[in-house]
Amino acid sequence: LHPAQPGAGQPAQSDAFHLDGQEEADVHYALDQVHAQFGNVAAFIHLQPADADSSKNEAWIRQVFLLAKALKPDLARASFSGRAAFITVTRQDGRLGLGSETSSSPISGGLAGLVKSLNLEWENIHCRAVDLQPDTPASASAGLILAEFDDPNRLVTEVAYNPEGRFTLVAEAELPG
Repeated sequence: LHPAQPGAGQPAQSDAFHLDGQEEADVHYALDQVHAQFGNVAAFIHLQPADADSSKNEAWIRQVFLLAKALKPDLARASFSGRAAFITVTRQDGRLGLGSETSSSPISGGLAGLVKSLNLEWENIHCRAVDLQPDTPASASAGLILAEFDDPNRLVTEVAYNPEGRFTLVAEAELPG
């Protein structure tokens, strides 16, 4: 991990870091750098890049799994004094991969599965998978992500946003016959 290089007009000290490498030691090194500059982590939001290369799906999902493992102690500590969160954001189709116009992405499904598992295991940590329609503007995306961060309903673990609004899955009993 190294601090992101400032561009023209950006301050010399950055709040962004790049994670170099795919191994657990790389993740711990990165987290040590974040701790040194900012202290413990209380919330983690993973934004899947819009131009995510499908050939790197395994690398992306591995990094997020390793980050979840490494962040658990920080998030557990934060949950005792306030809201701790682990959120993933994908731009699959705004329908949790169920839209007919796109094919389902393995990374999106993997991230949603991770979040649903963490939600069961991490009792006091707010876990949510968010799927945004790909053409959602950045400013609107930020508002939707913050709304999900603040949502008090811990029973909902995955939501999607599209032009029709907020969407989530609900299980219904099927009557025999």
